[in-house]
This record gives sequence, structure tokens and C-alpha cells, in this order.
Amino acid sequence: MVMTVICHHNVICTCYGSRRTKLNGPEEWGTDTLTREQREDPDVGGIAQWKIEGKERPEWQEISNRSSTFKGYWALRDSLAIENNLLKRVWESSDGKERNYQIVLP
Repeated sequence: MVMTVICHHNVICTCYGSRRTKLNGPEEWGTDTLTREQREDPDVGGIAQWKIEGKERPEWQEISNRSSTFKGYWALRDSLAIENNLLKRVWESSDGKERNYQIVLP
């Protein structure tokens, strides 16, 4: 199965099954740029900061006035992690033998 996704930054992500991913975008889209873009995004940046600081998850009352995107990430909180300074979604196979990290694009 091949799936292509284009985010609002015109980065094309082509996924080949669940094994390989290829990012095609401007050359300047390195880890530093992605990290900066994540931190500047009000939704992704808020979740990333919360994960970096290792804070307990905020209660619903604390986030109820936030955007639906932020709330969606809040609901996925146990599947999100910081790896190489980037917020990523962690996917683990049901048998626990395979673990993949997907960059959360702002």
C-alpha cells in the first residue's frame, strides 16, 4: 500500500506500507527546521513543551478552551514522545516487537 500526504507546508510524505517513509520537501526541512516549526505551532508546540518538561497530563478543565487539534493531541498523549528533539507519535505492533516513530507535522 502506498499513501501520499501533503501538509500545509507542501511537504510530501510517501508511506510504503508500514515499513518505509520518504519525505520530499525543501532541502531546508531538516531536524532543526522541523523542531522550530513544531515549537512555534500553538497546538504541536504546547504538547511538545508539556512532554519535554515531563509534566503530568493536564486535566480536561485546563485544556477545554484549547483548539480541537490540541485536544486531539491531548487524547493521544500516551502515544506521543520526544525523540531527537521532535514530537513524534509512537506506533507499536501488537506483539511489541516493532516500534515506529512518526513525526507530528505542525
